[in-house]
Amino acid sequence: MTPAARDAAGPSVESSADELVGRLIARGWSVAVAESLTGGLVVSSLVSVPGASAAVRGGIVAYATPLKHTLLGVDAALLAAEGAVHPDVARQMAAGVRE
Repeated sequence: MTPAARDAAGPSVESSADELVGRLIARGWSVAVAESLTGGLVVSSLVSVPGASAAVRGGIVAYATPLKHTLLGVDAALLAAEGAVHPDVARQMAAGVRE
């Protein structure tokens, strides 16, 4: 990809991860990631940034539906009723990884 095409496409995953990690460190914040369909891509991108350990706590890839319940505390009834891909499931996954 040419530099002009890259600029037109917007920021790369690498530059976005670098910027996010820098901002987290500057604010003294940390992040933990709960992923499913991304298969670990988010936390992988974050930890590829030098110095990321100052802000990245870790990540859980709960691809299989039962793991969303056992590892992240997503309500089993919600999973049964709505399936694994639902906004409320994502919210509960985020809450679970925070804990």
